[in-house]
Amino acid sequence: MKLWPLVRRWWAVLVVLIALLIWWQAFNYLVDFRDPDVPYVPTPNDVVKAMFELGEVTDKDMVYDLGSGDGRIIVAAGRDLGARAVGFEIQPELVAQSEIAIREAGIADRVQVRRGDLFKQDLSGATVITIFLKPIVNVQLRPQLDRLRPGIRIVSHMFSMPGAKPVRRISVKSVETGMDHNLYLWVTPIEWDY
Repeated sequence: MKLWPLVRRWWAVLVVLIALLIWWQAFNYLVDFRDPDVPYVPTPNDVVKAMFELGEVTDKDMVYDLGSGDGRIIVAAGRDLGARAVGFEIQPELVAQSEIAIREAGIADRVQVRRGDLFKQDLSGATVITIFLKPIVNVQLRPQLDRLRPGIRIVSHMFSMPGAKPVRRISVKSVETGMDHNLYLWVTPIEWDY
């Protein structure tokens, strides 16, 4: 019996399996990077400061910013408060911009940005979560937020979370924009109306 035809067939099967594995990994990687749920609109710096005050952020906190844009919230958390922070952003150009801002601020040891879909992130490492998302997107976060341990503070810029009763709501007049900005605070476990 000749072994060469069996070896050739085995190698052909192996090559096809490797190609399928590579394709599957590439497919799964690309699926995470869909169009963003909301357009990027930067939070004014004075509103960022007010968000930190509302959430009582300190150097002991791990801040997660969902839809972190240019990284201004995570950079401010690390630079101004000494907190650790992670931003989650789906747009590659904003991730690159954030990485530059983190390096320039010299805080890469405690602040990072990750490219990915915010609905696929494990939020359990956070002590504070900041968001500037539409109300419908905020509500879609409910499964992730309901899994969090008690005491996690969630601070939203501008938009509420329909069905979720905030612990506190304030309005801040931004010097930068000249507008009033609503801020909402929830603490886990969130009290839902339904």
